[in-house]
Amino acid sequence: MNRKNISVILMLVGLLVSACTLSSAVATEAAPGSESSSQAEATSTQGSSSAETRPTKTPVQNTANTPSQPSGQNNSPPTTVPTKASSSGNSNSSGSSNNGPLTISNITMYPQGDVYYGNCGNGEETMANIQATLDPLDKVASATIYYAYNGPSGMYGNYSKDMYKLGIGDYAADIDVGVEADFPLQGNDGTLEVYIHAVDKDGNTVDSNWQTLNVWHCSTVGQPPQEDVALLSFTGPVSASAGDTITLEWEVLNACKVFLNGDEVAVHVGTYDYAIPSDVGGQNYGFTLTAWGNSCDNSSEVGAYHDMWIDDATQTTIETGSGNLKDSFSLDFGDGNGDDIIFDHRSDGTVLYTVWGSELKMYGTWEPSVAQCVSELNSGSFTEVHIDVYDYICYKTGSGNYGWLYIKGMFLDLDDRTNSYIDLSYHTEVTQ
Repeated sequence: MNRKNISVILMLVGLLVSACTLSSAVATEAAPGSESSSQAEATSTQGSSSAETRPTKTPVQNTANTPSQPSGQNNSPPTTVPTKASSSGNSNSSGSSNNGPLTISNITMYPQGDVYYGNCGNGEETMANIQATLDPLDKVASATIYYAYNGPSGMYGNYSKDMYKLGIGDYAADIDVGVEADFPLQGNDGTLEVYIHAVDKDGNTVDSNWQTLNVWHCSTVGQPPQEDVALLSFTGPVSASAGDTITLEWEVLNACKVFLNGDEVAVHVGTYDYAIPSDVGGQNYGFTLTAWGNSCDNSSEVGAYHDMWIDDATQTTIETGSGNLKDSFSLDFGDGNGDDIIFDHRSDGTVLYTVWGSELKMYGTWEPSVAQCVSELNSGSFTEVHIDVYDYICYKTGSGNYGWLYIKGMFLDLDDRTNSYIDLSYHTEVTQ
C-alpha cells in the first residue's frame, strides 16, 4: 500500500473516533434532565404540579398526604384550637338536652285505679308506683317524692323516698301502701297525697303539683259473694251543732248505684260533706243510704240509716294576728284568756312551749283547716314542739279554742339568743 492510501485510512479512523466521542458527551449532558422530568411527572400524579411544569433539579416535596390549601390563604398554623362543634342542636344544645329550667312532666301514678291495705286476699294491688319525666336529664341532681296519707282524721305523715332512674328522662319511686297505710289510716279508707321535688346541679329546685290516689281498706273476712250487693258501713258523727259541716262516709260492694237521701252518689267508697241548716237545732237529724245491686233497680236494694242529734247553733268568730315574737316572750292567740305559747331559742334548736293549759302539735308545711287541727290534737298533743321556717302548728288554747300557727320567718342571733325572734301569724276559731 502506498503512503497516500495509508494517510486516507488514518484520516477516516480519526473521523470515526471523533464522532463516537461527541455522541457520548451529548448523552451524558441529557441524563440529568431526563431524571428531573421523570420526577416531575411522578409528582404531578400525587401533588398539585402538572406534567407541563418545567423540570427542575431541586427535589419536589411529596404532597400526597398534605391537605390542599385554599387559594389566597397561607400555610401558617392556627393560633387557637377550634371549638368542638356540638353533636346536635344549636349552639346551646348538647345531645337532646337544653339549658332551660328543670321541669317535671308526665306524672303518672300506678295503679291508675285504687290501691289497698289491710287484710287483702283477692289480688288487690297494695303497691303504688309514681313515675315522671324530668328534663333536661343532664341537669338532674336528685329527685324525691314527698307524701302523706289523708283520712277521716286529716292529713298524716311526712314521708319521703328517693326516686330512681327508670329510663331516659324518666324517674320513679315505689310506695308500699299495704305496709305503711295501716298506722296513719287506722283501718279507714283515705287517699295517698304525693308531690315530686327535684334539684338541679346548680342547686335550683322545682316541685310538682299534688297528686292523689285512692286508698281502700280491705278485709277477706265476711265479704259477700260477688253477685250480692252489700252495704258494709255508713257512718257519721253522733252529734253536731246547727250550722256545722259534717262528713258522712260509706262502703258498698257490688253496687250498680248508691243514693244518699235520694241523690245518686259514689258507688264504691264515698264521703259526703253536709252543711246542717242553722235552724234545726234541738232535734234528731237523719240520713238514708240505699244501694242497688247488679239488677240496677230497687228489686235488689239494701239500705242503712244514720241518726244524729243536732244542738242549737253556736256562734264562732275568727281571730287572726301576726307579728314578731322574741325569745322568752309569750303570745295570746286572740281569745283573750291569757297567753298560750312562749318562744325559746335554745342551744339545741328553736322551741315553742305551752302555757296556761294550751296544747300544740306539729302539722306540716301546708295550711290545715281548723277541723283538721281539732282531729290532730284529739289524737295526741305536746307541751313543746321544735319549729322551723314554713312550719304549720296546730294548737288548742287554754280556753279550749282551736287554730293554727304559721312560722313565716326566723331571725336567730347565735351570739346573744335573747335577740332572736320569729315572724309568725295565727288563726283561731273562737266559740262563744
